[in-house]
Amino acid sequence: MEGSIFEVCLISELIRPDINQKANILGFFGRSPHVTIKVHDPLQPLSDLSFLFLSKPLSVGTYHVGLSVKDPNGVIMFPASEQNASVSQSGETINLGYSFRPFKCSGAGNYDVILLVNNKLDLESHFSIVAAEPNELI
Repeated sequence: MEGSIFEVCLISELIRPDINQKANILGFFGRSPHVTIKVHDPLQPLSDLSFLFLSKPLSVGTYHVGLSVKDPNGVIMFPASEQNASVSQSGETINLGYSFRPFKCSGAGNYDVILLVNNKLDLESHFSIVAAEPNELI
């Protein structure tokens, strides 16, 4: 999306924040929209699902960021999860993580990830949850 400040959405089981904006990514699924999560039962909750958003270099300021996720039926699954992120020097980037424990699935299909910055649409992407074939489960 033109004018967006966030360019990348990474999806994993868990993201643990660390010092200096470092993020420990565990159970990496991929970069949306190229993510398909294969599960035993798409109606069962995932124990953890996390999103890591990476910005382009930004101007000094405070950015109000909100995340929503829609299920395959277009229903917003979670109230918008909001936070503020500050940039103190021009050219800095922001790494923002959101984790859902558990992530309550609504069945197989495409889930939309919607990120608002200062109450404007900044990034919209998706990921899929599908039932795995028996030979794909470990």
